[in-house]
Amino acid sequence: MRHRIEKSLAWHLCPVLISCLLTAGTVLAAEPGIRTETRSFITDPTGEPAPLPPSVEPLFAGIYINGNEAEAEIIYREQNEYWLPFDLFLKASGLKPGENTEAGTTYPTTIGIITFDHSRLKSIEGNSCVSFSDLKEAFRVKATFDISLYAAVIQIPWRAGMPDERSATKKRIEPDIEAPGNSLTYIGIEADLLFDTREEVQKDLLVETAGRLGPGVWDIRLEGDPGEKMTPTRYHWTVFNKHTATRVGTGSTEIYSLIDNKPFTGLQFGWNNRTILNQLDFERYSDSDGFLSMDRNQLRTIEGDGPPAGIAELRLDGEIVARQRISLDGRFLFRNVRMSTDLRRTEVYLYELSLREPPVTILNFTQSIQSRSLPGGELLVRGGVGNIGNILDNRTEREHEYLGFAHVQYGLHRRITLEAALQYSTGIETPDKLFGTVMSLGDNWTMALYGAEANGR
Repeated sequence: MRHRIEKSLAWHLCPVLISCLLTAGTVLAAEPGIRTETRSFITDPTGEPAPLPPSVEPLFAGIYINGNEAEAEIIYREQNEYWLPFDLFLKASGLKPGENTEAGTTYPTTIGIITFDHSRLKSIEGNSCVSFSDLKEAFRVKATFDISLYAAVIQIPWRAGMPDERSATKKRIEPDIEAPGNSLTYIGIEADLLFDTREEVQKDLLVETAGRLGPGVWDIRLEGDPGEKMTPTRYHWTVFNKHTATRVGTGSTEIYSLIDNKPFTGLQFGWNNRTILNQLDFERYSDSDGFLSMDRNQLRTIEGDGPPAGIAELRLDGEIVARQRISLDGRFLFRNVRMSTDLRRTEVYLYELSLREPPVTILNFTQSIQSRSLPGGELLVRGGVGNIGNILDNRTEREHEYLGFAHVQYGLHRRITLEAALQYSTGIETPDKLFGTVMSLGDNWTMALYGAEANGR
C-alpha cells in the first residue's frame, strides 16, 4: 500500500518538476550575459545599443568573391535589400580611399575613378554596411544572394589602383647597345651588264645607301656607268617626330592623277594632328621620292559607348579578335583595326558583366574604305617648295623653274574625307587646283568625286 502511494506521488510530482525546470531555464536564458550571441543590436543616436528592428534579419552566410570562397560573415537582409559590411567589401576588393570631394570619397581603380557618398552607408550592429544596390550603381559590382549556396556572390570587374598605374610604373627599357648619332646602316648594290655583238658593252651600276645624320635619317641613290660618272638620282634627309616631318632633297608633288606630278629638289613638310608616323614612306628607302604615303594601309580606331565596367568584344566575320573591359565612363576603344574595301563584317559585342550572359547589344562598324580616306577628325597638311628637276643631274639641260604646292586632307566623318590642293610653278600662268571627296556608303560601297583645273583648263 505504501509503495503504491509513493509511486502515485512520484507520477504527480514529475510534471510539476518539469514545469519548474522549464521556467527556471527560461529565466536563466533571459538573464543578461547568458548566451549573448543570440542577441542583435543596432546603435541609436544616443550611443546606447538598441534591439535590431524586426525588418532587419541577420544572416550568417558564405562569401564568394569572383568565384573564390572567403570566410563566412554576417550580412543583413531588410525586405528585398541585402547589406554587406563596408569594411569587408573594401578588404576583399583592395580599394583605398583617395580624395574627399563634395560628391563623396574617391576610390581609384584600373578602369576609372569611383566616387561614393558615405552618407548612403547604414549602421547595423555598430558596422557601416553598404547595400547591394549601391554596390551595383556606385561601384559597378554585381552582388547577389544565392539561396542554393546560402552565400553572397560578388563579382568585381576591376582591380584597385590608378588607371595608368601599370604604364606609370613600367621602367624604361635600356638598350644593351645604343645606336650612334651618325651612322651608315644600309648598302645595296645592283650591277647590270648588257652585251650586244653590234654594240659596245653597256655597264650600269645602282648603289643605295642610308643611315643616320644628326637628328634625322638620310638616304642616297646613285646610278650610272662606274667607268664614267655616277649620278645621285635621289637623295633625302628627313627629320620627324610624332606630328611633324620635314624633308630636304629630291621629291615629287604626288597630289592626284588629275594634276601633273612634278619632280623637284627642295624642302617638304607634313603635319598631322594625330600621328604622322603611319604615313612616312620609309619602308621603300630611296626607291621612291614619295614623302608621305597616301595609299597607306587603312587602320582605324573603333570606339563607342557601352555599359560601364562591362565587356567589349571585337569580332571580324564572327571571329573574336580582341576583348577589353569598358571603362567606368562607359567608353571602349580598339586601336589599329585594319579596314579596307573587302567585304569583312566588323562588329563589337557589348556585355554588361559576364561573357556567359547574352550581349546587351551588337554594334556594327562595317564599312568599305578607300586608300585616300582619313579617320573622322584627322587632319593632314603637307606642302613644299623647290627647283623643278634634280639639281645634281647634269645629264639634261633645262632652265631653272620653281614650284610650290600645298595639299590638305580632312576626315569630316569616319565615312567622309575632304581633299584640296594647289600647285603652282613658274612655267604656267595659273595654278593647278583640285578639290574632291572620298565617301564610304553603307557597309560595302565607296565613292570618290574629284574636280580639277590643270594647265589653265
